[in-house]
Amino acid sequence: MSVYNGEGYLREAVDSILAQTMPDFEFVAVNDGSTDCSTEILDSYSDPRLRVVHQENVGLAAALNRGLKMARAEIVARMDADDIALPDRLEAQLAEYERLGKPDVLGGHVEYISENGHSLGSRQQPVEHADIVERLVKRRGGTPIIHPTVFLKRASVLRHGGYDPSFRYNSQDYDLWLRMSRDCRFANIRHIVLKLRLNTNSTQSRITKTSFPSRTSNSWWICVAQQRYFLEKEGAGNLWDDPETRERIFDLLWPRFMESGFHKVSMINRTLALIRADMKTPGCRTCGIRNGIGLCFSHPIATGHYLIVRRLPEVAFLKASDIVIKR
Repeated sequence: MSVYNGEGYLREAVDSILAQTMPDFEFVAVNDGSTDCSTEILDSYSDPRLRVVHQENVGLAAALNRGLKMARAEIVARMDADDIALPDRLEAQLAEYERLGKPDVLGGHVEYISENGHSLGSRQQPVEHADIVERLVKRRGGTPIIHPTVFLKRASVLRHGGYDPSFRYNSQDYDLWLRMSRDCRFANIRHIVLKLRLNTNSTQSRITKTSFPSRTSNSWWICVAQQRYFLEKEGAGNLWDDPETRERIFDLLWPRFMESGFHKVSMINRTLALIRADMKTPGCRTCGIRNGIGLCFSHPIATGHYLIVRRLPEVAFLKASDIVIKR
């Protein structure tokens, strides 16, 4: 678990792991430079299974890499600081991990909850490797592997370089899954393993910011991860390793990303999910209706198109020959 200013739900998240029906595990928590009460909350525990390390803020990817290197077990289970693991999560996933022949990445289903813990329903994920990889590559039908649910084969993750710190803002997990998808095995268990908290308060901000997209947005980093995947598939993955060339890729990809409208449709997909969550949460229905109307008025064409087509637009990704290396 990586923690950054997670005081609001941190104790509930930690307690849900320490109360697992399978008691034999090591719990590594990396406090990534929190400035709220997260440090005090983590230090208040005396359970010997919990190992806490405090560090300056380096971002989620680098913090997770440190946790991976600290871990001593073959399998590493991910957890976010605002979610709630079901009591039998570790026991159920370990049993399926063994039964399925130890896949490299094993996720599970989730129950979505609001900030105050109200249930917003569950979502079924594909369970077979081929279906998961197809959805990863085509990015259709939502995320097929939900990051905080995964059991990871530690050696497989480290063999692929772990999380890439250049994905500082978003999509560290998606980039890792794409890199691992070429020679690793994925699966999901048919079991809800945790309650995943949705932050619906940012819905209106999400709609507004789409008019001013930036290179910190989730949709941009999804696009970057796909671009990297296609370069590696072409045998030109070495282009990504050079920082100067990587910046060149960003500069060439950005106008193609903007022209595709990917950022708008990705925002609409996520916002509609949050609006549906608002509509199911007592006291939030009015806000959900208001945000729905705001979305239709601010992006009428893109919203209408998405509701009919129900998929993200294609981006004209770069080929290796498109990337002229400046000397």
